[in-house]
Amino acid sequence: TTVVKRLLVREELLGRFERMGKIIEIPELAVIDRATFDLVQNVLTRNQRTQTRERSYPYLFSGFARCTCGGGLCGRHIGKTYRYHYYICQRHGAQRHLVDCKERGINVEIFEPLVWEWLVDLLTNEKKMEKGIRAYFASRESDLKSLRERRAMTQDLIDRADKEIENLLGDLREMESQAARAALRRDVDRIGKNKDSLLVTLGEIEAAIESREIKESDLETIRETARKIRARLQGQLTYEQKRALFRALDLRIQLRHSENGRELFVTCGLSNGEALSVKPRVNYAQENRIRARWNIA
Repeated sequence: TTVVKRLLVREELLGRFERMGKIIEIPELAVIDRATFDLVQNVLTRNQRTQTRERSYPYLFSGFARCTCGGGLCGRHIGKTYRYHYYICQRHGAQRHLVDCKERGINVEIFEPLVWEWLVDLLTNEKKMEKGIRAYFASRESDLKSLRERRAMTQDLIDRADKEIENLLGDLREMESQAARAALRRDVDRIGKNKDSLLVTLGEIEAAIESREIKESDLETIRETARKIRARLQGQLTYEQKRALFRALDLRIQLRHSENGRELFVTCGLSNGEALSVKPRVNYAQENRIRARWNIA
């Protein structure tokens, strides 16, 4: 698997080679198109962000949440006699005097129910679900608009190249000078290569458009999937099943500050996002010393 992963990130798959500090592009040697390559990189990045490691405590949202400083929020326990569990910025793992982030952690008993209940409400509320699906459809249409504009521009450049080649070939037939004919042939060859490159780009854009286009039947498939998810939510999902659900929905959690205090801004593929207020627990006497030491809410 390590060898395969190393191969998947190499741009040689696109026919793009680096030699002696220079980039050489040979489209004829491409194994996959740009759209597929970019999709693979996105999947690899997402997997790295959400990978599951062996943990003594199953922190449900590790890998899906970011701190105000941009670092990841990871689960950590504090205390010896009794372990208190928190989501703390991973940058706090360094020496505290070397860390720029001073963000307080959040108790697991506050964090996890807050986000999980929001997600369950989204998936079980028909109106919210339909609104989320429509918002998802609108965002994909916005992406498609720019891709279609790129397709039109690329096609226009191809048409211009065809016109230039046609005019040059007309001049070539009338030209008697061998030197002039050789110069025209070089121009035709240059424009032809440029056209070939444009055709490759056009193919990549067409593939990207095809992969992003959503039909009404696709929306119904999403609705049916949502119904199945709701049915599963009625039962008891395991830790792995829940995290698989988060990955499928592209769940993202961002800790931030607002006039209402600290909040978790939660988004996923079916929602443009909602701010969930983080209300600190009552300060239990036994935790006060630990919180003061680690600067934790």
